[in-house]
Amino acid sequence: MNKKYYIKYWLFNNKKNLVTREFQSVFDIKYKKNTNLLIFDVDDTLGEHNGVISDKTIGYLYDLSRKGHKIALISNGNSKRAEYLRKKLRKINPTIITKSDKPNPISFYEIFRLTESENANVIVVGDRIATDLFGAYLAGIRNRYLVSPYSDIFGGKKPSIVYRFIRALENFTAKGK
Repeated sequence: MNKKYYIKYWLFNNKKNLVTREFQSVFDIKYKKNTNLLIFDVDDTLGEHNGVISDKTIGYLYDLSRKGHKIALISNGNSKRAEYLRKKLRKINPTIITKSDKPNPISFYEIFRLTESENANVIVVGDRIATDLFGAYLAGIRNRYLVSPYSDIFGGKKPSIVYRFIRALENFTAKGK
């Protein structure tokens, strides 16, 4: 995580506008056909925290890819995590950025470059407002979708209690919940 940009999140006055839509999980989102790129956070958005990506999630991403959507994954995880994702998702072959340094927007710009996309018809989906959605906001992405943490809904590995507390505090300051 980029500490400089994370501090900027806390100083940012317009937090209520960071979430454009909210869903229970990625499986509840209906994407428009004109959306050319879907960027997903990985941990606690598509699967358990730093753990397994389920067959259901892989099938979901595969279906989106077959429908013509470019798929990109962005994570602050390490290169070991990237290798796991590449193996699990080789059939889909998404663009994968790890060590992304979110909320620094530079990794989002790198995804635009690698996928030859512009930010006009892009959707970012994540479970954290301060890293996933704030980084997307800084990169000029207008469609920023917040989902509930995967591990809260479907089980599996959860992040530490400190991490969960900070995420709840971020949500509270941005949404008043």
